[in-house]
Amino acid sequence: MKLLITGGSGFIGSAVIHHLLHTTQYEVLNYDKLTSAANPLSLQAFQYNKHYRFVKGDICDREQLEQTLERFQPDAVINCAALSPSADTWQNPTPCIKTNYLGNFNLLEAVRAYWQELTTQKCQDFRFLHLSTEEVFGHPSRQDQQISEATPYAPDNPYSASKATANQLFEAWHKSYQLPILITHASRTYGPHQAVNHFLPRLLIDALLEKPLPLKGDSQSRQDWLYVEDHVHALLQVLECGQPGETYNISSDSLHNNHEVLSDLCQLLDELEPKATSYLNLIDYQDELSDYPQQRQLDSSKLRNQLGWKPLENLHSGLRKTLSWYLANPEWVKSSHERQNPRSRSKPKRRREVRGT
Repeated sequence: MKLLITGGSGFIGSAVIHHLLHTTQYEVLNYDKLTSAANPLSLQAFQYNKHYRFVKGDICDREQLEQTLERFQPDAVINCAALSPSADTWQNPTPCIKTNYLGNFNLLEAVRAYWQELTTQKCQDFRFLHLSTEEVFGHPSRQDQQISEATPYAPDNPYSASKATANQLFEAWHKSYQLPILITHASRTYGPHQAVNHFLPRLLIDALLEKPLPLKGDSQSRQDWLYVEDHVHALLQVLECGQPGETYNISSDSLHNNHEVLSDLCQLLDELEPKATSYLNLIDYQDELSDYPQQRQLDSSKLRNQLGWKPLENLHSGLRKTLSWYLANPEWVKSSHERQNPRSRSKPKRRREVRGT
């Protein structure tokens, strides 16, 4: 089987590629623009693997997409490409809309043109999996709200709006052209190869530097935490067994507040990287409250009941694997930090001339 994965050098995409190249004989092509959200070191181990290919490309480039599809002849496409939210997105939403909406339109049209030229059997077997986000549902209004696949979209920022409208494109292309599309929404995912500007990697690095670990007063609000390998297993289960035209939620169905996450993190660090005093002493309790409840719980019963998926890791075991990986890969951490903060790279100091009188 041949899989084309867009955004394969990012967090989720690289995890999918790692799993495929370690457990299958599939041929994988990674099509990635290599923005700051990606890290080439994540897949460096496969640069000489005969089953792995890389094309530096943008999903906004329709011509290059068509050429790549024609040359590689994939049996399926997994779309992980997206411009992630950042502070800049709120100031200038144009790049976000361009990539997440117009880029996905280009990708849909390129895949549709390729798919319609396939032989009958390959056309029937072809699958196109699109990764969306739980953020398309907006912020929940009630603490006990569960979100099913039928819950209406309620985007409330440029990023979630761009993802929600992209989802509607994918749904429309399935209904209009019968393109065999599947869509997933996943809860907050964590694990190895996640960029250091995200919540858990940032806390880990701050803890190792013995910086205060802020814990806001609304820490009792709970969120679902999904280990990245469990996320990958779900994606491949949907790709192989899901029904085209359907959407599937992916969640661990295990809610934890930030106090539980931070305490578990500190206790694991006490065990794996002990210092003179406990990391628990770094927790900085704050009174600041958010304007909305933080709990967003995806209902993954459809995925569990229809496709037989279930997570293998709980929060504690997933955190242990995550911390162990980051502690064992300091060069990757350094590279990720530099890609997220290019101005932090050390520059050679100019020599100061001292002239005599």
